[in-house]
Amino acid sequence: MTKKNLLVLLLAIALVGSNAYWTYRFIDLGVTNSYTQQEYAEANEALSEALALIKAEGSPDVSRERLIAAAKGISGGEPFEKNGCVYVGRLGLRFSPDGRLVDASDNC
Repeated sequence: MTKKNLLVLLLAIALVGSNAYWTYRFIDLGVTNSYTQQEYAEANEALSEALALIKAEGSPDVSRERLIAAAKGISGGEPFEKNGCVYVGRLGLRFSPDGRLVDASDNC
């Protein structure tokens, strides 16, 4: 094999390798972008639920049952309790033993 043929072969291998690398990067970027957009949409949904809940039941003396009922009406989801938090939709509500709201977040 002459030097010229070897050079052409090496350049062809480099071109195919470079194209494979850039194809992988393009696909990986698309998947990452999709996951990022999904996370933003979920965070926006949780924020919207929280803001609507604050507008509906903004009083500091609101009861646990009333707050959960209002959150259920806003999100449309069934409330469930996990690790001391009551989750309604994407919003987690933590209450004190006397029934007052202590914390509200998307991951109690």
